[in-house]
Parts: sequence; C-alpha cells; structure tokens
Amino acid sequence: MKKIIANYAFAVICIGIAIYFLVRAEYIALLQQISLLDLIVAMAISFISASFGGLTFSYLIKKQHHVLLSLKDIFTLRFMMLLWGVIIPLKGGMLFSIFFLKSKYQIRATGGTSINLFIYMVSFIIMGITGLYYSLFKGTLFSL
Repeated sequence: MKKIIANYAFAVICIGIAIYFLVRAEYIALLQQISLLDLIVAMAISFISASFGGLTFSYLIKKQHHVLLSLKDIFTLRFMMLLWGVIIPLKGGMLFSIFFLKSKYQIRATGGTSINLFIYMVSFIIMGITGLYYSLFKGTLFSL
C-alpha cells in the first residue's frame, strides 16, 4: 500500500515539475479562450477513445496470443501509452507497450508491434469520425 502511495506521489511531483517548466503565459491565455463545456466534451471524448483503445488492445492480445490482460492493465496501459507518446514523440507509447507486454506477459516484440499498428489505425478512424461529427455539431467544419 505504501508503495502505491509513493508511486502516485512521485507521479504528481513529476507532473508538477513538467507543468512548472513547460507552461508559459501564452499557453494559459490560449486555454482561457476555451469554454468549460468544450473542455469537458474534449476530455470525455479522449477518455472514451482511450478506454475503447484499451479494450480493443486487450481483445487483440487475447485473440492473437491467448493472454488475458488484467482489468487494471486494460485501462491503464492505454493511458500510459498516451503519456509516453507525449514524453517521447516518436512512437513512445508503442515502445512502452512493446516493452511492457514483453516484460509482464512474455509477448514477442513483433506481436506487440503488429497489434499497436492496428490500434493506431483504428484510433485514427475513430478520432476522425468523432472530430467530423463534433465539427458539424459545433458548426465549425468549414470555418478558418
């Protein structure tokens, strides 16, 4: 239990340090222009997309490698992939998942890579459809 609390505390400290060094006044001014409803909708869409990606990832691993991911791994793995994608922009999330699956579930790197590529394609399709729908709903599809 103490290890879990220490891990969360370390994560909060790292996020605080990143915000301190990366956030600038122009970013804050830009964020202030976004309405609260738009921010909530964007966060909800992101959460649903990441959760769906985790479920899809779990299903593909089960079908291809006959390995069941734990419920915790199903949801947190996708969010960790997104986080590492921000930290290491050149497919950091894919690298994280490949090494995670290899170390915890003994899945070869080629198997993890093929699943990741498929997940990226599915995510792009879902994000594109969702973005088009949201743009049509907000009436901003053809605005500059």
